Amino acid sequence: MDFPVPMRRRNRLQDYDYSQGGAYYVTICAQYKKCLFGYVIDGPDGPIMQVNKLGRIVEAHIRAISDRYPTIEVVRACVMPNHVHLLLFFDPEKTHPALSTVINQFKGAASKSAGKPLWQKGYYDHVIRDEAEYRQIGSYIEHNAAKWKSDDYYTAAL
Repeated sequence: MDFPVPMRRRNRLQDYDYSQGGAYYVTICAQYKKCLFGYVIDGPDGPIMQVNKLGRIVEAHIRAISDRYPTIEVVRACVMPNHVHLLLFFDPEKTHPALSTVINQFKGAASKSAGKPLWQKGYYDHVIRDEAEYRQIGSYIEHNAAKWKSDDYYTAAL
């Protein structure tokens, strides 16, 4: 008996050059969406993300993206318990590697530093098309910990 093989949903824009200048919003989930990177705790002004050792490793590799790729700016980033959000800006006047190269290098380097696999396969991306969207996504990333319990990736701490 033949069982149908589920088709993996394509989550990249077809015929789009992901190495061109512009802004990109990326979400990368932890392996099995486990809370590997810390916890959201109550802070003096509301919920804040408290990263653990693995979260600090991930933060260090986020900061290293612009060192490795000087034409790419990490505009905003946040490490959450089981995922990471990045707002990246590729300088339109420069040449860049493809977004997939940047993300795969980041994921591999962070996992190598951690000494174990950290990420699920793939990632989610969105090409930012205008200034309003850019600001809205930047604000979402900046305030992500405050909205943790309503986040699509929310998992109660074990």
